[in-house]
Amino acid sequence: MLAGSGAAVVVAEATQRNSRESLRISVATEILDLEDEEDDQVQKSRKWSQYKARRQECCASRELELKNDALHGHLALSRNLQKVVNQVRDEKVAEAQKEFEKQREKLEAELDSERAQNSTLAEELVD
Repeated sequence: MLAGSGAAVVVAEATQRNSRESLRISVATEILDLEDEEDDQVQKSRKWSQYKARRQECCASRELELKNDALHGHLALSRNLQKVVNQVRDEKVAEAQKEFEKQREKLEAELDSERAQNSTLAEELVD
């Protein structure tokens, strides 16, 4: 019976060792699974951060494009406005010059008339 009991003890010890080894393997597997999950979470977090950074870059780039387009529109509008202002100025200057020439011709005609009258009066006085 002792021999059978010794075998039972050996089997029991082997079973306990296997059970402890299985427990260790099971715990190690759980730890590795948790580390894998943590690595997955870290990768997801990293990917999410990269996505957000790219999105912000894209949004900033789009915002700059919109601002650039708006500024080009303002520049084109300013140029057109300046052309109109220059054209109106040139027209007003031309009108003023024409009016000045009319006034000058009128004054010259009056002056010539007065000179002729003065010349006639001077001749009458001399006679």
